[in-house]
Amino acid sequence: MGPASVKAIFSHSKFPLFFNIGLFLIGCVLVVPASIVLLNEPFWGYHPLSFFLGCWMILSAIISFFSKKKNTSYFLLSSLSGVLLFLGFPDPSITPLLFVGFIPLLYIVEKVLEQEKRIRIAFRYAYSAFLVWNILSTFWVANTSFLPSVVAFTLNSLFMTIPFMCYVHFRKRFKLNISLIAFIAFWLAWEMIHLRWEISWPWLTLGNAFSSRSLWIQWYEYTGHLGGSVWILAMNALIFKVIQNVRTGGKISPSNLFYPVFLLMTPIFISFFIFFGYQEKGETIHTTIVQPNYEPHYQKFKVSQRSQLNQFKELVFETATDSTDYIVFPETSFGLINLDEFASDGRINALYNMLDSFPQAHLITGLSTYRLYEEEPEDVPNVRDVSNASESRFIQVQNSAVELVNRSTPYGLHVKGKLVPGAEIFPYSKLLFFFEPIVKKAGGSVAGHARSKVPTVLEKGKAKIAPSICYESIYGYWMRKYVTQGANLIFVITNDGWWDNTPGHRQHLAYSILRAIELRRSIARSANTGISCVINQYGQVFQPQAYNTKAAFNASLKANNELTFYAKYGDILGRISWLLSFVFISFIIRKSVVEKREQTSSKTSE
Repeated sequence: MGPASVKAIFSHSKFPLFFNIGLFLIGCVLVVPASIVLLNEPFWGYHPLSFFLGCWMILSAIISFFSKKKNTSYFLLSSLSGVLLFLGFPDPSITPLLFVGFIPLLYIVEKVLEQEKRIRIAFRYAYSAFLVWNILSTFWVANTSFLPSVVAFTLNSLFMTIPFMCYVHFRKRFKLNISLIAFIAFWLAWEMIHLRWEISWPWLTLGNAFSSRSLWIQWYEYTGHLGGSVWILAMNALIFKVIQNVRTGGKISPSNLFYPVFLLMTPIFISFFIFFGYQEKGETIHTTIVQPNYEPHYQKFKVSQRSQLNQFKELVFETATDSTDYIVFPETSFGLINLDEFASDGRINALYNMLDSFPQAHLITGLSTYRLYEEEPEDVPNVRDVSNASESRFIQVQNSAVELVNRSTPYGLHVKGKLVPGAEIFPYSKLLFFFEPIVKKAGGSVAGHARSKVPTVLEKGKAKIAPSICYESIYGYWMRKYVTQGANLIFVITNDGWWDNTPGHRQHLAYSILRAIELRRSIARSANTGISCVINQYGQVFQPQAYNTKAAFNASLKANNELTFYAKYGDILGRISWLLSFVFISFIIRKSVVEKREQTSSKTSE
């Protein structure tokens, strides 16, 4: 079948009808068996992917049926963007595809503006592309809780569409070259905002994608992961400029290709130069890392705390040595533990007994902790009313990391500061009150968990430890705060079994690689199940423990005290993007005012 035949098929008047019927039927084929599994099986694995993709196909077909103008080519191009962006992320980690991931969407914008169509068409297809990207990359969230995952997909796709539509409005009024610069600024400014507000789900921050290519991004120690976002956006802009030049009758010359090739290769060469010139720094710290492997949905809450404690101790006694400086347990290894009765808790005393056999070792462990109050405190946030008929009681729940030394030494405590929206925090609860049923369905509450505004460094031993609890590790700016307070080692304690054996736990590990490079800190990672490991200051992973396996192992890490440029100065690129976005938005407003005046003047003269 030649190009002429393909063009004839696409241009046939009945093609959109048959295409949408086919899309609808494929969606049904995906949704029906996946629905049966979701309703009847305790573990879902990849089945949410089939369900969500099928729903997207069905809805897309229905919307197209009722649209006055059906444009199958726009639908295919937007879907291609979503797929390309997904393929570039870990995993499958075909990273170079990110350099062209936005090009189909940028092409749609040009076509819409050339044909003077309403720009809401651009919104429709941009949202569809970002929804595909979110579903393919983060479908596994549904294994934790179904309804919140739907909210995450739909809202995150909408948030991504906002900076893109800022670009569309800018492009409508200005030339391509400056518009592409505005596109980079708008997107980067949005990523900065998405890292810092309460409805934060920055899993798909573009710069995160290079976590599977640590040799390409050693310069993250200067720019942070937002530098990777700029690289991706700039490559898309330059390649699209070449494509547009050809579309409008120009020719491809060596000078046209020089800038994209230069931008592609230069960061990689710089990265290799940094990699081979860097030497790991710091005192050697000996750690024992434990992966207990308790399935979190059911098993962890059915197996008694005593049995779990015995398994932890067994793994430690089999592995730790007299030279062990730190023993690392995962997130929420034990709980609920009343902080006001900490010393008398039987589980804590059992852990102290274990440490008596290793007098040099300190234990860093995740705990689910709480404080009780007889009256509702005025100045204590995130307090839940658990009163009953006989007594008035209020509780504050915390996801904590503690450092245990011995009974005579006070324990160190860090309370998780970056909380998971829905499960641990109800963002903007007064404004978004209508989401309360979904939050409760996720196992959260309106009160949410207590959280620290500033991370706490645990510094009772040979090293100063940044005890990153799960979700905290994907925030470069938050982890930077640990380091500026003196942390020279990072311990990531997490519970990644919530997502079943899907890409979720592999992506989460990959993002810790970015923190190692940005801050040049060695990382010990203890997960309830897969993937416990160590990461050196180059971002290289060693001793990874497989998913769904019980394990404990010893590792040596370097405790580096030096600060990288990023640790000292933070996200400079993000702050520049805020300034540029403000300037570009003011351009849009000014141009819009001028256009309205001209239209009013034209109507008056008529």
